[in-house]
Amino acid sequence: MNTQTQTPPPRIQEMSLSPKRGEIMLYLDLHRIENMSTMEALKLAESLGFTPELRYRTWESDGVQQVGIYALLHYEKRDYNSWLEAEYVTDAAFEELAHQIQPDLAVHFTYNLKHGRQEELAA
Repeated sequence: MNTQTQTPPPRIQEMSLSPKRGEIMLYLDLHRIENMSTMEALKLAESLGFTPELRYRTWESDGVQQVGIYALLHYEKRDYNSWLEAEYVTDAAFEELAHQIQPDLAVHFTYNLKHGRQEELAA
């Protein structure tokens, strides 16, 4: 009998697509990527220095339960009253990710700060 205790794998967390006050998020809409597999997209993100964390979201459409899978690449909590620097989104890794993932609408950068309100910048 094996008496070793194994740690269960981490549970995939649910994801809100609307950031709360002071939150900044960069994520991939994995179920919408058309030009590569999910594993290829995750490996690309890792090669660019991101540490993807899998997330899911459920919703109902025409009476059918839908599930979306996401990779949270960056999460940051700031003071709601802070400014977001103009060059924040033009980071080389973000640009490269947006250039290689098709459609680029699968790459999301969204935030909720007083100086910008809830915004989403498409790639």
